[in-house]
Amino acid sequence: MKHMWVNNCQNDKLIVFFNGWACDSEGFQFLECGGTDVLIFYDYSSLLIEDAIIDAIKSYQQVHVAAWSFGVWVAQYIMEIAQVNAASATAFNGTLAPINESAGIPKAIAEGTLQGLNERTFGKFQRRMCGGGDAWQQFQTHPPKRSFENQKAELACLYRHFESHQLSTNSFTKAIIGLDDMIFMAKNQQTFWEGKLEIQTIEAPHFCFYNYTQWIQLCQ
Repeated sequence: MKHMWVNNCQNDKLIVFFNGWACDSEGFQFLECGGTDVLIFYDYSSLLIEDAIIDAIKSYQQVHVAAWSFGVWVAQYIMEIAQVNAASATAFNGTLAPINESAGIPKAIAEGTLQGLNERTFGKFQRRMCGGGDAWQQFQTHPPKRSFENQKAELACLYRHFESHQLSTNSFTKAIIGLDDMIFMAKNQQTFWEGKLEIQTIEAPHFCFYNYTQWIQLCQ
């Protein structure tokens, strides 16, 4: 697992963001940090996290977790093993059952994505992720700085992580569901989160962050 400090100015408040598959910090440069420190995790080929990073997270007076897509599952895994007590934890377009017929992405679709993944199909996936149009054009101005081979390997590793690790709790306090999500269907997200926490639906595709201008808005 890799990480990047977007803002590290010894503020009292920290936002820890668990990114989705194949991404890094590039696509989030438009979000303003304000008086909040921001730490991004990405590339889950390994789920190992440095002790120094865990200690740094726990040193803050207030920690807010935000997680997107497959990063929702990873965030819960890390919160469990690292015993991170978050003031809030918000899931964006993801669940704790990421490969699931009714509460995640159906297994046949997930496996087909990996088996048929090449640079052409990956481009089509990213376009659907953004919902096409202006959002896709904006995403292309700051694409992830990762190789396609690295991104494909990460997806295979994520599938293995989901199979080999069992989550025992739910630390999330809120779920944001994009009604136009063509990757992680809104009805499946609704099925998983219903009755577990506060749910907010928004008019947005899978990559829903162009609805926001500041990092702190992801935690409100």
